[in-house]
Amino acid sequence: MLMIKNFLRNLPKYITFLWLKIKLAGLPRAKTVLNGVLAYLTIIGVISFSLFLFEESAQMLSFANFSASDTKRYDLMKTNLNIMSDIMDTAESMNRLLYILNPFQHKAYSAYVLATRAYISTLEGEILANAPELYINEKISMTFKPDSYSAAQNNLFIAENRSIKVILKQAPASKTIQVTGMAQADPDKKDGIIIINQEN
Repeated sequence: MLMIKNFLRNLPKYITFLWLKIKLAGLPRAKTVLNGVLAYLTIIGVISFSLFLFEESAQMLSFANFSASDTKRYDLMKTNLNIMSDIMDTAESMNRLLYILNPFQHKAYSAYVLATRAYISTLEGEILANAPELYINEKISMTFKPDSYSAAQNNLFIAENRSIKVILKQAPASKTIQVTGMAQADPDKKDGIIIINQEN
C-alpha cells in the first residue's frame, strides 16, 4: 500500500520526466523537418522573385510600347516585342522546369505568359498593318484578311491589301487565310511586302 501511495504521489514527476524524454528525443527529427521546410520556402521564394522580375521587365516594355505606338515608332515597337518574346521564352522554360516545386504558381504564371503572348501578337498585327517593310527577310506567320484576290501566272493566286501581297498556290477556301512564309520587298508598292505562302 505504501509503495502504491509513493507511486501515486510521484506520478506527476514520472509523467513530466517521460514527457521531457520524449520531447528531447524528438528534437533532432523536428529540427530536420523544420530545416527542410525552410529550405523549400527559400527555394520557392527565389523562384517566385525571379519570375516576378521577368514579369516586371515585360511590363516595362509594354509601357514603352504605348509611347512607341502613339508616335508611330513601329521600329521601336518591333524591337521591344522581340525582347518581350525572349523574356517570355526564358520565363516559360523556367516555370515549366520548376513546375513540380510549386504547381499552383505554375498555373498562375502560365496564364500570365499566355496573356503576354497575346499582347505581343496583337501589336505585331499593328506593325504589319502599318509598317510591313520592317519584316522584310523574316519569316512571318499570321492570319491574313485580304481586300482582293486575283489570278496570276503559273496557276498562282494573289491575295492583297494596301501593303501586303500574298502569293498562293491555290485559290483560298475562305476570306481569311493562314499565311506562313518569308517576307520580301514588293517592287510595285513602296514599303510593301510580298509573301510566298507555304501553307497551301
